[in-house]
Amino acid sequence: MAKRTKESMATTSNVVSSIKKPRKPKGFLCITKTQNPKKVLFVVPDIVGDKGGATAPLPGVAYVAGYVRHIGHEVAAVDMRIDRGMKNLFTKIREFKPDMIGLSFMAMEFKPVYLFIAELKKEFPNIKIVAGGAGGSTFEDQVIKDTGVDYVITREGERALVELLEGWPLEDVQGLVYLKDGQIQKNVLRQFDFDVSSLPFPAYDIFPIREYIDAKIPIVTSRGCPYQCTFCAMKKSMGVAWRPRTPENIVAEIRHWYTQGFRQFHFVDDNFTLDMDRAEVLCDAIINSGMKIKWDLRNGIRADRVNERLLQKMKDAGCFYFAFGIESMDQQVLDKMKKNLKVEKVYEAVKMAEKVGIPFGGFFIIGLLEDTFEKFMKSYEFAKATPFEEVRFYNPIPFPGTELYVELVERNLLRFSVDHYLNDSSKTFSEEPIFATPEFTVEERKKALKMGQKLMMYKIMVKEFGKIPGTIAYEAWQIKPLRTVIHKPGAFIWRQLRRAKKRQVLAT
Repeated sequence: MAKRTKESMATTSNVVSSIKKPRKPKGFLCITKTQNPKKVLFVVPDIVGDKGGATAPLPGVAYVAGYVRHIGHEVAAVDMRIDRGMKNLFTKIREFKPDMIGLSFMAMEFKPVYLFIAELKKEFPNIKIVAGGAGGSTFEDQVIKDTGVDYVITREGERALVELLEGWPLEDVQGLVYLKDGQIQKNVLRQFDFDVSSLPFPAYDIFPIREYIDAKIPIVTSRGCPYQCTFCAMKKSMGVAWRPRTPENIVAEIRHWYTQGFRQFHFVDDNFTLDMDRAEVLCDAIINSGMKIKWDLRNGIRADRVNERLLQKMKDAGCFYFAFGIESMDQQVLDKMKKNLKVEKVYEAVKMAEKVGIPFGGFFIIGLLEDTFEKFMKSYEFAKATPFEEVRFYNPIPFPGTELYVELVERNLLRFSVDHYLNDSSKTFSEEPIFATPEFTVEERKKALKMGQKLMMYKIMVKEFGKIPGTIAYEAWQIKPLRTVIHKPGAFIWRQLRRAKKRQVLAT
C-alpha cells in the first residue's frame, strides 16, 4: 500500500474512524413488511438543464422506489424527460390509481416544477403529493407555501415515505414538512442511516431503462461528504456523514445489471475515493469478479485522495474517465471556500493521472469569494496547459442555505433574486455573473466566463470529433449567429452520437 502523508491522514482520520466503527442505528430495514399495501407513482418532471436530454434514471428516486417496493407497496414511475406530455401522465395516473404521487426535483429550475405540481393538484385534488429531492431539502416549507403540495420530505426519503404510507402520526415522521390546522409544521431532521448496504438495489427497472441517451447504469457506492466547501448545497440533502456501501454489495448490484446486458456504469458518489483503502478493495472486487465492465466518475474526486496505486487499480477495474474537482489554482481562493486542498496536491495528482493513463478532466469555478481575474488566469492557464480530456468552468450558484449564500446576502453582493438566478441564470453556459465583488468586477467575470466556456467547448469538440474535425467544429461554434442556427441540430447530432455509442456498448 502506498504511504500516506500525515496531512492526508489527519484530513480524514475522523471519517476513516467512523468507517471502522460506524454508529449502529436501527437501520433502513427495521420496518417490517406492510399489512396494508398502497400504490405510489413516482414522477420525474421534464427538466434536463443543459444536458440536452435525459442520460439516465435518477438514483435517488430509484432508491426510494426500491425501498417502498421492498416493504410491500406497489410502485410505478413516469420519467417525463422520456415520456413527455401531461396527457400521457394523466392517463397513467387514471390507470394506476395511486394512493400517493412522489415527486423529486432539483433546486435549479424549480418554477416549471411548481407549475407542474399545480396542474397535478388541479387534475387530481384527492391524491396526496409528496415532494423531495434536493429541491425539497433546500426550500422545505417554501415548497408547500408556493405549491400547496401535501408533504415535503427532507434528506433521505426511504423511511419517511414508508412511514407516511404506513399511516404513522405525521409528527412522528422525521424530516417531514406538512400543513396542520393551517400552520406549516417542520419535524426534527432525520438522522442519516449508516447501513446503506442493507437497502434494496435502486428500482431502475420501473423506469424505461433502455430509452435513456446513455447505456450507463448509475451506481451510488457511498452517500455524503465530510468536507465543508462553502458553495456546496449537497450537505442539506446528503449530509456530511460519509456512509459507504460494502464492496460486496456494490459488485452484486453491478452483476445484477451485467447479466441483463449492461457493460457501462456511472459511479455518482460525491466522494468515491475518500477512503482510498476501501476504493482499492472495491476495484479488486470488480477485477476478481470476472466481469469486463467500464465505468466513469464524472461527479469529480478530490486531488488529495488518490495515489498512483489506486489510479492503476481503477484503470485495471475498468475506469475509463474521471474528473478532479479542483475549483481554483489559487490557494487563497481554496482556503476561503474551505476546500481543505493544497494547490501542490493538484499538480501531484495530475502527474499521477498522466502516468497511469486514464483520460481525466478538471472542474473549476469562476469568481468565488477572494477570487480575482488574475487568480482566475492561474486556473485558466493550468487548464489550458494540462492534458485534460474535458474541462468545466462553472458560474458559481449561491444556493440558499450554503455559507456562500449567507455571506453574499450579508454583504449585499447578489445581483439577482434567488428565483431569477436559480431559474434563468443558472445554466453551465451562462455568461451572466450572479454576484460580483470589488476585486472581481462584473465585466471581468463576464470575460472570464467566456474564456472558460470557449476552452471547455474546444476540448469537448476535439474529444467528440477528433483533432482536425473538432477544431473546425469549434471555429464554427465561435461564430455567434451560426452558433444560434446550429444549436438545435448540434444537440440532435450529440444525442445521436451518444445513442450510437449506447447501441455499440449494449451490442458487446
